[in-house]
This record gives sequence, structure tokens and C-alpha cells, in this order.
Amino acid sequence: MMYYQQGDVLIIKTNKITGKKQNTHIVQEGEHTGHTHKFLSNNIEIYQDNDKKYLRVLNGSSDLTHEEHLPITIEEGEYEVRIVRQKDPFTKLISKVID
Repeated sequence: MMYYQQGDVLIIKTNKITGKKQNTHIVQEGEHTGHTHKFLSNNIEIYQDNDKKYLRVLNGSSDLTHEEHLPITIEEGEYEVRIVRQKDPFTKLISKVID
């Protein structure tokens, strides 16, 4: 399985994109800091399908940026966007990592 991770954002290679194309380059906004995981180039498409997000990188590659992380280069292809989850070993509760 091919994947990329930048902070709490996990981008996993897929062969199926569903949902409605969004008019944004922002993949995820930070809950506490207001910082964003976003693309600066125009060769990407982001899709929203209820609570799922998808990403299509066109023509080569594109860099995902964030104020607190180094940029990462995402290769051309289709991806599902997920938020990393963590499990508390004491309570056994699973929650999203908050950026």
C-alpha cells in the first residue's frame, strides 16, 4: 500500500474517487491552530463524499504544505485522505489526532 503522511493527515493510494469536486486546495484545517494542509499548485482536485475526502493529483506531482511541517511531494494519482487516529492505552478509546 502506498501512502503519505504529514502530521495528522494520511493520504492513501486508491483506485476509486467518489463525491463532489470541491473548489479548494485545502486538504485539512487544524482544529486548534487554524493552520492548513494545502496545495499551492493548480494540478490537484479535492472531492468530498459525506465524511470522506479524496484527492487527485494531475500531471506529475504536487507539494502538500503546512505551517508546522516540511512540504511533502505527492505523486500523480488518486488518493483517499484520512485523519490519523490514536488509541488511549488506559481508556481503550480511539480518537482522531488533533493538529
